Amino acid sequence: MADVAPHTARQDLASFDDHAVAIAKRQYFQPGDDDLLGLFRRVANWVAGPEDVAVRSQYAQTYFDLMVSKRFCPGGRVLAGADTSHGNVLNCFVQDGRPEPVASDAWVLHLATKLAVVTKVGGGNGLCLDPIAPKRPYDGAVGKLYLTIVPTHADYDKVRDGTYLDLVHDAYVTRGYHASAFVEYPDAPMNVRVRQVGDSVESIWKSAADVVTTLLRGEDLVLDLSDLRAEGAPVNGSGGTSSGPSSFAVEVFDNFARWANLGGAAYAGPVATLRYVFANTLRAIRQGGTRRGAGMATMSITHPDIHDFITAKDIAREQTEGDISTFNISVLVSDAFMRSPEAKRQGSVLHDIADHAWSTGEPGLIYIDRINEFNAMRESLGEIKATNPCGEIPLFPGEPCDLGAINLAQYVATSDVGLDGFDTETFRRDVATCIRFLDNVLDVNRFALEDNREMSHYLRRLGLGIMGLADALIRMGYRYDSADGRAAVSAIITELREAATDASRDLARERGPFPGIGASSLVEERRNIALLTVAPTGTTSMLMGVSSGVEPIFAPFIYRKIGSSYTAIIAPLFKELLERHAPHPDFADGEGWDWDAVVERVQEQHGSVQGLDFIPDDVKAVLVCAHDIAPDDHVRMQGAVQSAFDAGGEMVANSISKTINLPNHATVGDVYRAYSLAFESGCKGITVYRDGSRQFQVLSTKVDKKVDKMVGKKDDKMAATTEGTPGSGRGIAARIASAPSAVSVTGATDRRRAARAPFERLPSEPLFDRPIRLEGFTDAARLTLPTGETRGFYVTVNKQDGLPVECFVTSGKAGDEANADSEALGRVVSVALQYGVPAEAIVKTLRGINGGMYGTYQNRMVASRADLIAVALETAGVENVLNRGKACPDCSAPLRFEEGCVKCESCGYSKCG
Repeated sequence: MADVAPHTARQDLASFDDHAVAIAKRQYFQPGDDDLLGLFRRVANWVAGPEDVAVRSQYAQTYFDLMVSKRFCPGGRVLAGADTSHGNVLNCFVQDGRPEPVASDAWVLHLATKLAVVTKVGGGNGLCLDPIAPKRPYDGAVGKLYLTIVPTHADYDKVRDGTYLDLVHDAYVTRGYHASAFVEYPDAPMNVRVRQVGDSVESIWKSAADVVTTLLRGEDLVLDLSDLRAEGAPVNGSGGTSSGPSSFAVEVFDNFARWANLGGAAYAGPVATLRYVFANTLRAIRQGGTRRGAGMATMSITHPDIHDFITAKDIAREQTEGDISTFNISVLVSDAFMRSPEAKRQGSVLHDIADHAWSTGEPGLIYIDRINEFNAMRESLGEIKATNPCGEIPLFPGEPCDLGAINLAQYVATSDVGLDGFDTETFRRDVATCIRFLDNVLDVNRFALEDNREMSHYLRRLGLGIMGLADALIRMGYRYDSADGRAAVSAIITELREAATDASRDLARERGPFPGIGASSLVEERRNIALLTVAPTGTTSMLMGVSSGVEPIFAPFIYRKIGSSYTAIIAPLFKELLERHAPHPDFADGEGWDWDAVVERVQEQHGSVQGLDFIPDDVKAVLVCAHDIAPDDHVRMQGAVQSAFDAGGEMVANSISKTINLPNHATVGDVYRAYSLAFESGCKGITVYRDGSRQFQVLSTKVDKKVDKMVGKKDDKMAATTEGTPGSGRGIAARIASAPSAVSVTGATDRRRAARAPFERLPSEPLFDRPIRLEGFTDAARLTLPTGETRGFYVTVNKQDGLPVECFVTSGKAGDEANADSEALGRVVSVALQYGVPAEAIVKTLRGINGGMYGTYQNRMVASRADLIAVALETAGVENVLNRGKACPDCSAPLRFEEGCVKCESCGYSKCG
């Protein structure tokens, strides 16, 4: 398309800081985007495509101006995918297995193929597990799967050994095969059918479907992977690279065979189907050719397998049964259940959900009746039962998310005068332009699946959201957690709802209503079945320099990785508020505020300015951060926005993605209370996160003082080698992160990167200063000796900062030689850990050593004291291993949980786009 948007002077981009430019380059730039102007120009020109030729240039300019002025930002997929080869700019879809018979093997396998195709072009996927039959035992005959590949293939060794790049953990792993076997290319079993797997997503998943149907007939099958391109080879149309045959062998074909061994759709149950068919499908494909996809699985609270679903992501189950971290999970709860005595009973399903959410943040809760109360297609299409991965848009199968956010902070024309300072006239005009922009996106998008295109155009659902709400409240002079603040938000959201509805009606008169309107319950015609949402804006809000969605300010500053170190970046709004005042004498540097001193003091307060005498009262009155706000007030703000969305009866709103932050000391009862308050407040769903309940919550307002301070000062002893990690504390994690010989504590460094940075030398002293008390565990195990005697052993692992630092094993018989050997082995392992040797290396060295003993420990066979220590260390590291994907996959920095999603403040990565 011709370049119709004019060039804009470079000074017009002055408000975009260096971090915003870095984010855009990393996440969104395409060939030809020389700067942010080029990015916005490409998007504006492409989205203006459906406009009449006579006005196309005018609309392109209008869209361009909206983005350059920071008043509107489309979703990340739009920024990255506009006018590219694959052309998909829609964030997420909901899928089912139609047109195959519901809940049949064919239905499940066709659904998996859809997930794969959409993930390939960068889309997330949601699905509902309700149609799948409850699990039950299967004793039918099942065939055997054999895998082969020519020895000359670049990935022959990986396929033979079952080694692949696990995109969840960003590391190479050798898992081998559970339900299949590798055979050398010339040695395939006689009289067994051989299927050649073609080099395309469609062929790979058709082959996987063939695996299931063949094995369930009791027949054997050989899959020849020789035609698959090697790992890292370019993928046409996605701009990325292939996962490679070993990834598909382990993640897809072997897992589909495991599902067949469980009996397929009629027997395996919904959780096993999620684990072995859907989750691994998203895991196997590098989304957009670069990283794994995201999913959401829902299940009704009345499903017979609901307890199996609630516990599906427990660490012990994921370790023994398989990983499903590519999916968020949420339970669909009816109004009747929420009001029933059963919901209030201790030990009820709802309390079980609260208990797991307290521990891990999942499952989420979706008030499904409230969603369908505002479903204008309920009579013709039935009930909605699934959402996109972050939960903000409930969708029928085939529908997409079409996302963008208007920046509320940009409409506060005058500060500190309340709503009188909000430019309502300009805001309403821009809302109409945003609705037109998003409606155009549905027409220029290129869909990977025809039924997705048809459903998208049939309903034309949009998702215009907001960002900068917290910034706007502060500028207007309201506290986020006040009744006045919520009232102001309700007033602004009402203007948003009315302006969006008017715009959609105007578009219906100009372009026609959505095709499904005749089957809807709507009285007045409009262009779109729904218009509004609040989606996660993790990366795009950082691009625009404001707070995310409806979330409060996280902290007055954040740490960002610059080069090899972390630097404190002051939030512009915090700086603006403080600079209205003369600096406090204790926090002045002669020219103004001493920002190093300010950061250090606020850091000591865990990122809060409340209670600090040197902070002016008027600043403390409005600058409340996420952890200053009571959980009830988080819920009330979400309820206020949702209620304003749904007022008026127009059925124009979707749902909201927001995190209800709870303090670490919160109880399961507090989680349950949040559920009840959210239901009473008009919310359509809720995600609860208890501070510290996930190991990956590390974005923080605290950083080890031995690591970089704001101006980059370092401890002399570590100056040559330090690479700081926010939130790592003062224990071994911080010191290992600084050690030249250590593997990254976040676990995001994979073996390839470790190989490029080998151990140059061991540290000259231990990286561990033992405190008086450590946390850990002591387990008992019984092993049978070669003499037939059974002996009891106690194995202890102590941890600091989540990492094992001590290991002991005793036999309970002090003074004998065997116990002396045990003690020596424990001391050597402990010293190795304390000098930075990764636990994984010790496990690999000790695991499987046979000393003539035998027994089980942690459901594993062990044959020696060394084997016992290896399993204990493996157990201690389970959470670390399973949560490796919780470090940023792009820069290895810490992630933060917000808006029902994870984001990286350092580089701008967001799981939700």
